[in-house]
Amino acid sequence: MKKIGWAIVLLLCLVFQFSIPVHAEIRTVGDNDTEFTEGNRLLLFKNADIKGFSITTNIPSSRLTTYTKTVANGYFSTGGARYITEEGYKTQNYPSFQRDYGSKTLAIDNLKLGDRVDVNYKNVGTYNGQSIDVKLTISNVEYARRSSLPDNGISLLDFGENPFSGFYFANIEYGTLEYTFYYSSSGKTVSLDGNSFLSFNSLNGYNLSSGLVEFVNYLNYDTSKAGSAVDAYVRSDTNVEYQTKIANVGYTRPAYVGISNDFTDVIGGKTFTKNTVSFQIKGTTQKFIFGGGYRTGWTNVSTGVLFNVTAVEPTVTVRNASGQDINGRYIGAGQDLIYFVNQEVNTLGQDVLDKYSDWAVAAKLPANLTYSKAELVNASGNVVKDAGTFAYNSSTREVTFKASDNLLSNVMDYTGETYSLKIYTKVNTSVGNGVKLQNLATSSTINGVSKQSGTTVVTVDKTAPTVSVSANTTSTVHDSVTLTAKASDANIGMKRIKKPDGSWVNGDTATYNVTDNGTYTFVAEDVAGNQASKSYAVKNIDKTISFNSPSISSITAPITITDKAQATGTNVSAFTVSDWRSDGSNKWRVDVSATPLTMAGSSYKLPSGSLQLNALSGITRLEGSGTNPQKGFNGKKVIDNGKVSLVQGNGSRGVYQLSFPNKALEFVVDPTTAKPGNYSTTVTWELVQAP
Repeated sequence: MKKIGWAIVLLLCLVFQFSIPVHAEIRTVGDNDTEFTEGNRLLLFKNADIKGFSITTNIPSSRLTTYTKTVANGYFSTGGARYITEEGYKTQNYPSFQRDYGSKTLAIDNLKLGDRVDVNYKNVGTYNGQSIDVKLTISNVEYARRSSLPDNGISLLDFGENPFSGFYFANIEYGTLEYTFYYSSSGKTVSLDGNSFLSFNSLNGYNLSSGLVEFVNYLNYDTSKAGSAVDAYVRSDTNVEYQTKIANVGYTRPAYVGISNDFTDVIGGKTFTKNTVSFQIKGTTQKFIFGGGYRTGWTNVSTGVLFNVTAVEPTVTVRNASGQDINGRYIGAGQDLIYFVNQEVNTLGQDVLDKYSDWAVAAKLPANLTYSKAELVNASGNVVKDAGTFAYNSSTREVTFKASDNLLSNVMDYTGETYSLKIYTKVNTSVGNGVKLQNLATSSTINGVSKQSGTTVVTVDKTAPTVSVSANTTSTVHDSVTLTAKASDANIGMKRIKKPDGSWVNGDTATYNVTDNGTYTFVAEDVAGNQASKSYAVKNIDKTISFNSPSISSITAPITITDKAQATGTNVSAFTVSDWRSDGSNKWRVDVSATPLTMAGSSYKLPSGSLQLNALSGITRLEGSGTNPQKGFNGKKVIDNGKVSLVQGNGSRGVYQLSFPNKALEFVVDPTTAKPGNYSTTVTWELVQAP
C-alpha cells in the first residue's frame, strides 16, 4: 500500500450524547502564539506506508453490504449528495480521500444504536518517534435521513485506507468516534500525555438557526471547564463556537460548532483554521462526538495543530565545487566553497495547519572567504525563483535571507520537503596553510521562533602532493617503455595527474607509453589544487639500424704459381644486421666491394676478377618478427670490379645472422698475369638503409 495524499480538512457533522461536558476553558490562539512550539508528539502521516487495513463489525451480513475500491478505481468527481444518488460510493473512492490509497464503504440497512464498526490501521504514524497503529471505532450512531437522499433506510460509512483520509458518512446525524493507538512493535496501548493533540478541521456552519452545522466534542474531559486537565484551542478569529445545546439537531449535549462558512476551505489557506478546533488529549482511548445537521459529511481528524509549530533545526553542509561534502576535510586556497543552510519544512495537516507567516535565515561566514552570491534551491538543487531577498554585510560577514510571501503561500508544498540557502564563497589565496574555516552562528527563524544549526569545519591545504614515476623495464627494448606515475596526498586526496602529452587523468595513478628516448614529466594535482611534478629520463629504447662487418682470414702460406690459373679460398666470418627502426619499411642491403690485389712495394695490380665471393650459405632471424632478408646473388661474384649486393632486407625488422660457406672468399692466380710477391686488398662491407 502506498502513500501520498493531500486533502486534509476536517468535516464534522453529527452529534451524539455520552459523558456530558460541562463548562470549559477554551483557549484562543493568535497569529504569534508560540505555545507548544515543539509541536505534537502524536503524528498521523499524510503519506503513511500503511502495512494493514481491516474492518470488523457486529452488524450482521443481512443488514450489511461492503464495497471495496482500490486506487485503480479512481475518485468520484464531487462529494456531497451526488456521491450517494449516483452510487459513486459503490465503484469509486470519495474525492477528498488521500490519493494513492483505496477505501471501503459499508452500506448499512436499518442502522441501530448498538451497531459498532472497528477500523484497524497499521503503521500510520509515530508517537514520540515510535511507530504506531490505530483503531478507529464508530458506535452509538443515530440514523437520520438527509432529505435529498433516497428514503431507503440505508446509511453509509466510507473509510479511506489511510486514516489521514478520514471517513465519509451519509444518513447519519451523530455518533461516537474513538481513537486507540498501539505501538507497532509490541501491540501495547499508547497512553498519551498532555503534549498530544487531535484537530477537527473544516467545521462548516451553513445555517446555525436551522441546525445545518457541523460539530464535535472531546468526551474524555470537559475542555470548557476551568481547571480541566486538558484544553481545547481555537483561533482568536474563530468561526467555531462552544454551545451547550445546538438548535434543531437531535444531539442535545454541548459541542464545538461551526457557525459560519466565512473561511477558505482549503488546507493551508490563510483563513482555513478559522473553522478548526484542536483538542489536547490524554489517556489510552480518545472518545469524541461527531455530527452534522445535513446528515452527510466528511470527517477528517489530523494531528496538525493551531500553534506556531517550528520546523526541525536547520542543518549546515559545506561542499566544494564538485559537490562533495567536505565537512571535517580540506579545501585549497583559491577554491570555491559552498555552504548550504538546509531547512526541512512541516507537513500541512500532519503537524501544522497553517502555512508559514515568515521565514528568515542568518548565516555568519568565517574569515578568509570572499562572498559571491546566495540563492534558494529545492531538494533537487533547482533554484527557486522569486524566493525572497538576499543580503550580505561585509563588516559582519553575515548572509541573510528573508522569504517572500509568494514562496510561503504559493511555492512551498509543505509536504516535509527541504529548501536550502546556497551561499557561494571562495577561499582567499592569501590564507595560510592549515587554517580552519568554521562557520559561525547560523539561525533559521520561522513564525518568530529561531533555531540554531550546528557548525562545519574545513581546513585549508596548501601542501603539494608527492609523486613518483617508474618504468616497466630498464633493459634495452626496441618498441616502447611504459611509465607509471603514482601520486598521494595525506590531507585532501588526489584529484588528477597530467601526462607528458598534456592530457589529464583523474585519480592518483597514470600510465604513459613512450616510444623514444627522452625526458618525460608528469604533474600531480590534489583536490585542493596544489601541484607537484616529477620527470623520468628514458634511455633504453633502441630503434637504430646497425651491423658488425665480417672478418676475413689472411692467407699467409705461399701460393706457387703454376702454368694454370688456380683459386685459393679463405674463410669469412658470419655477421649480424640489426634493424629496429619503426618507420614500417625496414628496407636495407649489405654491399661488398674490394680494391684490386696490389703487390707490396709496387703499383702493380692483378686484373679485376681476381677476387670472388661466394653467396651466403645461411640467413637466420635471431630477434624480432620481420621477414627474412634475401640473398643478393647465388653462386659467386667478382667483388674487385665494383660493389656487389650481398643481401637485401624488406620488412626485415629484427636481428639477422648472415653466414658464409667455407672458403667463401677466393683469390684467383693467373700465371699469365701474376708476378711473385706479396699482395693485399681492402674489402669494404657497407650497410645501406635503402632497398
